[in-house]
Amino acid sequence: MSSKKEIVEAALKSAVAVADKDWFKLNSSREQLLIYKDLGFRPVEVQASLEIIDRALARATRPEARWAPRQVFLFSGHMIDAPDRKDPRFPPDKEPIAAKAIADRLDALGAGAEDLAICSGACGGDLLLPRLALRAD
Repeated sequence: MSSKKEIVEAALKSAVAVADKDWFKLNSSREQLLIYKDLGFRPVEVQASLEIIDRALARATRPEARWAPRQVFLFSGHMIDAPDRKDPRFPPDKEPIAAKAIADRLDALGAGAEDLAICSGACGGDLLLPRLALRAD
């Protein structure tokens, strides 16, 4: 019969294989294991698991080694008003004006394929940014 440590090691090795050198997946698992370590939960098994994960992380490519954006654009805007909104804030007919303003700003800042654009994805101004940023070049 296998010990608990051996069972955990076998399971972790399978999980590492599934992660396929994906640094984010491996690091996420490591962060969870560190919580267990801090709690003193099954210290022998957790330590063995950390050693397996750490070996896999050493072989994985850190995200910053793959790519770093030249510029980062962060955008937060308003949602387009619902048809029954009493006080207009972002009426649907103003979307083209907002789109032009965002596009002009991206152009002025020299946005291109080496850049990163981040937004929340709310229906309205936030969805204009990625659509326009993808065209920037």
